[in-house]
Amino acid sequence: MRRFARNAGKYLFIAAIVGGLGYFWYGHRDSLSPLSSILTPQFPEQSVPSNPFWDRPAAAPNGSPWPKTSNYVAGYPRLNVAGIADVVADNSGGSNDLFVKLIDRDQTPMKAVRVFFLRSKGQLTLQRVKPGHYDLRYMNLDTGRIQRSTAFEVTFKTTSEGEEYTGWTIGLYDAVDGNTQPEEITQREF
Repeated sequence: MRRFARNAGKYLFIAAIVGGLGYFWYGHRDSLSPLSSILTPQFPEQSVPSNPFWDRPAAAPNGSPWPKTSNYVAGYPRLNVAGIADVVADNSGGSNDLFVKLIDRDQTPMKAVRVFFLRSKGQLTLQRVKPGHYDLRYMNLDTGRIQRSTAFEVTFKTTSEGEEYTGWTIGLYDAVDGNTQPEEITQREF
């Protein structure tokens, strides 16, 4: 009995540690535990490039320098300019510059009809886009991540009340609870 009493303090200390670790481990495993948010280490979300070996290109793929403001990239044709609708490429919520293509989905194969540079926190209005089906494909110049917007249709029709047309404003940045979700695409699809 005396031997147990002398070692009881040691056994209670070990039991307390084991019991505490068991609860801590349980807190990590059980996401529904009210203490799990306290026990699970919280790390701030970090932006990790899609490709850690990516280097921001100094110029556009055709060798033209990037414009100083959001604008068309020199050397690429500007097509589908016979319409009256505008398409606004909106990067006002984005923190990175983008290389963007307006893709005509009605052509076979699909074709880039406008190619432009879009600054972070900026917008560019693509004027006089002819009716048809389009999407915007864009490369984040700081991470190399390539995405495609959802498809949209630019329309034009004449009615008894006059001309009616539909243009679009397309957000090219990740928005919490955004209405449209961009799709990741490959370099080949870009």
